[in-house]
Amino acid sequence: MSRTIIGAIVGVAIAVLTAVCYVVVTGGLADRVKADAKLQMSIARIPAQAQNNARLDLLNTQAQAETMAKDEGVVGALRTTATLDRVREADLAFSRFHSNNAGQTQPDVLALVDAGGNIVAMDGVNNPVASELKDKDGKLVWRGLALTLESGHTRPAIAEIWNYPGRGLMRTGVAAVVDRQTADGVPKIIGAVVIAYSQSSKLAREERRDELLHARVLGVVALAEARRVDLVALEVRNLGAEHRLLLARDDLKQAFSSDSGIVSPVTATIDGQTYLVGAVRMPRYPNTKALPADYPPVTAGALVLAPAGRNVPEHATAGRMVIVLGAIALLLALGAMWLSSRRILDQVDELEVGVAEIINGNLERTFRPVGA
Repeated sequence: MSRTIIGAIVGVAIAVLTAVCYVVVTGGLADRVKADAKLQMSIARIPAQAQNNARLDLLNTQAQAETMAKDEGVVGALRTTATLDRVREADLAFSRFHSNNAGQTQPDVLALVDAGGNIVAMDGVNNPVASELKDKDGKLVWRGLALTLESGHTRPAIAEIWNYPGRGLMRTGVAAVVDRQTADGVPKIIGAVVIAYSQSSKLAREERRDELLHARVLGVVALAEARRVDLVALEVRNLGAEHRLLLARDDLKQAFSSDSGIVSPVTATIDGQTYLVGAVRMPRYPNTKALPADYPPVTAGALVLAPAGRNVPEHATAGRMVIVLGAIALLLALGAMWLSSRRILDQVDELEVGVAEIINGNLERTFRPVGA
């Protein structure tokens, strides 16, 4: 087989391998680019989805508190002054609550508070700290509980994200317990029910992340490990250093002042990686218009973070790199063949011709010296 044919075969083989590598590499990147495009399209909707999820959770907590407050055991526990009767009635009420909400996430705090704001019974705690919801001066630290004990029978239960003392951010619900069997027939507030779910625990973050993934970001589920979407509960006192820097940005602060309570995702860099960051203000029920003018404003919100996706230029660059490498390999192969032909094969050809001439009687045939 001639050297020309061999060179052609080598060149074709290199070209074919280059084409295969190009298809494989760019095909894989194309899938990733499409997935990233879906992520960037979905991330714009995630803040609204996060806020909707929070609304549903708060409405559910509000309903649970109102239902619990009407339980006969709760009313009986707060009406009686006998400790044993109170414990028995409260335990029965707690058991009914868990039974009625079986299959759902159970609250981290389920407690009964008397008319003075003291905790008199807490699910799973034998001797709760009565003054847990008060400051050192004996005043209630939760404005929602104070308002409920003042006028609970005239307003719906309050549900909001609150910084529970010693427990961090919690989704809380508080409803007044009203005794309607008074001697004078006038309904009387005898205490309240407090229900609270942690918003900063690992389980809570995973639940919110899964809600967002399955509800709105279906294209990211397969890439959850490499490109997770985290919903981080935040309040100024509970933030890490990186998130404090994000909250310092005016465009994210607008979530707390805008009518919608939502800020469209912006770009931010954390630890050298670029993220799309959206911010939402957590809702509260009833809304601010139904609360007194001096009621504290909402100070809790959420950051939605997702790594910024790759773009099409990166995809095109990778494809061009494969083609360039293939061309370089082809040139190197052809150059190596040319050099081997010049340095080795040409000399072999000259020897073959010389030997043939000598065999044919040309005894004067000589060979020129080569090499050093």
